[in-house]
Amino acid sequence: IRHLKAPDTLIYALVPNQMDYQPVFMPSENSFAFGFMAPSFENSDAIQYRYKLEGYEDEWSDWTLQTEKEYTNLPHGRYTFLAQAKNTYNQLSNVASWSFLIRTPWYASNVFKAAMTILGLIFLFVMHGYYTRKMEKEKKQLKIKQAQKMEEKEAAFRQEVKKSEAEIIKLKNEKLEADIRHKSKELASATMHLMQKAEMMNKLKDDLKKLQQSVVPENSRKIQQLVRNIEMDMQLDEEWEQFELHFDQVHENFLRRLREKFPDLTPKDQKLCAYLRMNLSTKEIAPLMKISIRGVEISRYRLRKKLDLDPDTNLIDFMMKL
Repeated sequence: IRHLKAPDTLIYALVPNQMDYQPVFMPSENSFAFGFMAPSFENSDAIQYRYKLEGYEDEWSDWTLQTEKEYTNLPHGRYTFLAQAKNTYNQLSNVASWSFLIRTPWYASNVFKAAMTILGLIFLFVMHGYYTRKMEKEKKQLKIKQAQKMEEKEAAFRQEVKKSEAEIIKLKNEKLEADIRHKSKELASATMHLMQKAEMMNKLKDDLKKLQQSVVPENSRKIQQLVRNIEMDMQLDEEWEQFELHFDQVHENFLRRLREKFPDLTPKDQKLCAYLRMNLSTKEIAPLMKISIRGVEISRYRLRKKLDLDPDTNLIDFMMKL
């Protein structure tokens, strides 16, 4: 072993009588390069070497022509570097060795470990006191919460008494509301009859217009006057608005909720939904909407598409649950 150096800096140039010298290095001085060479100069270019750093490596290296080996970032501890040469006749030299020590860093020393142990015990003692005080505080808070719960239960009991009294008032109000709903149903029924009357008047008007074409002029003028009288008496929009008002009272704002959920429905669609909600048949709906039975079926089909209903959903059941 000829020399030991740190990167670019010679540390020790070794001669045989210095091999027993074992230097000690600081923890930060942990990168080295060892130089070695066979004492024989015969065919020096063919001489091979192997090496091993005891304390860091377990196995010898492969045979190589290199005459230097570098180690970096060695941990603290005691090491022995071994080197051996082999000539072209496979004759082995004696094993050269050199030992050295890298000091233990302060944070790995026994004194530091003992100090950390003491600090750990102090920390555990402090934490024990902290959690003891914390548990006592939580017990006090628990007692306060229990007292609050008792007060809440008493308040709930008083509230229940008030609720019972309010229930009696509610029952009375419900009876009044039931009477109002009954009257509203009657009013809605009367409105429906008015609408049917309007439909009938409309049909009568159309029939008179047809008849007007086949009578003498004198009778034609009389028929024209009748038609004007009928038109003045017909107020379909006002009849529908009145019907919608009472219909929503009876059916819990059905039309309003329908418009909010499906804003794209036309007034014609809304009328069809109202009639379906009343569980009217296609035959009953046709004269109310002034269309044929086939027209009602087409309107029902288009309504299903607008409501995005699957084929298995019953349209009337859907309206009843809306």
